[in-house]
Amino acid sequence: MTTDTDPLYTKEEWKEIEKNGAYCPALFTSLYLNPQSRMSSCCVMDENNNGNLPFIPVKDENGEEPKLSDLLNQDYFKKVRKDALQGIKNPACTHCWKQQENFPDKEYRRGFITKSREFKTSDEIRRSIREDMSVDYSIAKLEHMDVRFSTLCNLRCRSCSGAFSSSWYKEEVEFYKLHHNPVPREVWSKPENFEHGQPFLPGNHSLSVESLKPHLPCIKRIYFAGGEPTMMKEHYEILQFLIDNDRTDVMLTYNINFSQLTSGKYDVIEYWKKFPNIQIGASLDGSHEKAEYIRKGLVWSEVEKNIIRLRKECPHVGFYLSPTTGIMNAYNIVDFHKEWVRKGYINVDEFMINILYGPEYYNVKNLPLHHKEKLTVLYDEHIKWIDETRKGTNFSEEFGEGDYAGTYPSDGRGHTTWGNSAVDFENLKNVMNNTPQNPEWDRLYWKHFWLDESRKEDFFEIFPEYEDLRYIKGLGCKSFHGVQETWVDIYMDHLIRLSRGLDRYREPPEEIEIGS
Repeated sequence: MTTDTDPLYTKEEWKEIEKNGAYCPALFTSLYLNPQSRMSSCCVMDENNNGNLPFIPVKDENGEEPKLSDLLNQDYFKKVRKDALQGIKNPACTHCWKQQENFPDKEYRRGFITKSREFKTSDEIRRSIREDMSVDYSIAKLEHMDVRFSTLCNLRCRSCSGAFSSSWYKEEVEFYKLHHNPVPREVWSKPENFEHGQPFLPGNHSLSVESLKPHLPCIKRIYFAGGEPTMMKEHYEILQFLIDNDRTDVMLTYNINFSQLTSGKYDVIEYWKKFPNIQIGASLDGSHEKAEYIRKGLVWSEVEKNIIRLRKECPHVGFYLSPTTGIMNAYNIVDFHKEWVRKGYINVDEFMINILYGPEYYNVKNLPLHHKEKLTVLYDEHIKWIDETRKGTNFSEEFGEGDYAGTYPSDGRGHTTWGNSAVDFENLKNVMNNTPQNPEWDRLYWKHFWLDESRKEDFFEIFPEYEDLRYIKGLGCKSFHGVQETWVDIYMDHLIRLSRGLDRYREPPEEIEIGS
């Protein structure tokens, strides 16, 4: 039997384990709660198979709220830990194994390893492991939490769904009525039965803040995402607990839509003033009317008011833009980046691109060649602008506008910028030009244009740079979205397939009326 004084692994054995390429501290000292009441060690664990993640019951077998330490020692976690300690790359961690091959510097596991060294948790982990691969949490303390208590959100972003935004619910229910083989409501309305492609009924998480409190006195980092955390009362309850227990030293990291800073009686700015170590990633995918289209419900004028208030009242807070970049905003992110730098809202490296991989048809890899060529030139020019701006040679009187103009490059806000926007644009360009295109990409937009009709919007009016792609509005493949097709749809699909070797950009024959 292993004990604290007679651990399962010697220090020498542990050094080898830490170098085996599969070990990750998150498997022992991190918690991720997703909005569907499932849990794992991090947000990318089994990301494509969420149904594999343990579901958290509202009550345990004794009729009480389950203890977090018991939930973290379920068989699912024991198996992944055992593999990691033996140097076996468990499929649950496929996200990191892919990053090891393609973008090793961005491997999620590396961040946890770095923090484990910083917080000196390695030996605690070693001494906490039992023979059955359970963890004694009286020895190894949770150092990281990523908590998403619900899908509560005020936006309906094009690349999102009801799985992460409650605002999608009504629209998803209407769309699901078109499904050719829908799952009964009494089935999909239960969170444990959730599958992507079905509506998700908004509701509260199985775990309460009370169940987390025993672990908060020792926590080092908390990551808040959603839903929209600035709308969730649980988020404010955790902050208040930390304030009341003199733990404002905890590192707080956010991914928020930055559309609002107040919710009911809560004003998040007043809370943030009490925490010296905060980093905010704002999920803003564009500017002005393009931003409002991509993230339905966003009001651009409010976003600008929010960044001005944040910079004035919380200058200590680290802030960066985190645009999820796909086909829709591929052109606009350049103007967006320049505008916010020139207004002094951010410095040039507080702009960190997330490449959109799903829904796949929005991925930049699918753009026609002539758009890729134009964007390559645009990005190359923008990278030069970034380099010039870093040197301070690109500043002129145009930077004199706005309350915060001129703060870069000296960056007097009291925090360190840790992004590299030029590298991010290079990576975007690389994915766009060197990832194989889905040959059926332009047939998969039927839901996109269904949303246009539902929301009374016009994609081509907002994004005139894609006017030459208007033909895709008539190519929608309903079956891809689970919708029954008519014989006309099937005939049209056949016609499109035959045209693959011809001019891809010719308009479909006018005599064919889709849906008739």
